[in-house]
Amino acid sequence: MKTAFFFPGQGSQKVGMVHDLYEKYDSVKKIIREADDTLGFSISKMMFEGPDTKLMKTEFTQPAILTASVCCWQVLKEEGVTPDVAAGHSLGEYSALVAAGSISFSDAVHTVNLRGKFMQEAVPLGEGSMAAVIGLDPDRIAEVCAGVSTLVQTALLGIGKHLHRGVSYRVASGDFFLKLKEAPDDFTEAVLETMRLGLEEIEKIEPDAVKISYKER
Repeated sequence: MKTAFFFPGQGSQKVGMVHDLYEKYDSVKKIIREADDTLGFSISKMMFEGPDTKLMKTEFTQPAILTASVCCWQVLKEEGVTPDVAAGHSLGEYSALVAAGSISFSDAVHTVNLRGKFMQEAVPLGEGSMAAVIGLDPDRIAEVCAGVSTLVQTALLGIGKHLHRGVSYRVASGDFFLKLKEAPDDFTEAVLETMRLGLEEIEKIEPDAVKISYKER
């Protein structure tokens, strides 16, 4: 039988995480100290004491989760449990690379701290959101989406606001009507083109549920 370790991404952070392992294992203390020294600030204090509002900032969340994951991996290794395969979800890929010996822990924790800073700069705290659907029947998903046109409208308004490009729309009976004005720069144009291609792919898969039409007013 093969053993696989699958490391988590953002969202698994919690104040107090791996503190019990820190008190019990010297190897965990060593990893935590290395994280603090590499980062130049006490990620351990945030992990153990919080506050949660600071720990949830992605520039701190990412090195904290990576550090906790590597601590758990180290303890399992000491207890004789080693993986044949290591993988990770999003941020967890970096933990998997450490477990696989492909990157050092210090390089990984420094990298994810920078990754978090860049992500935080791109989307300031409090802006943007994410939703996930887990285990719901596809037909039910389609039914829910058909009944939440207000949410779709809000999303399209957000696109217009943040990309500095006018968006007109109508959402009714599963039809989208978008009008996209000329983009002010190449980056915005690329983002909008990606959005357009994504919508068209959805239309190909579910032509009866989603229709996209670009029209002049």
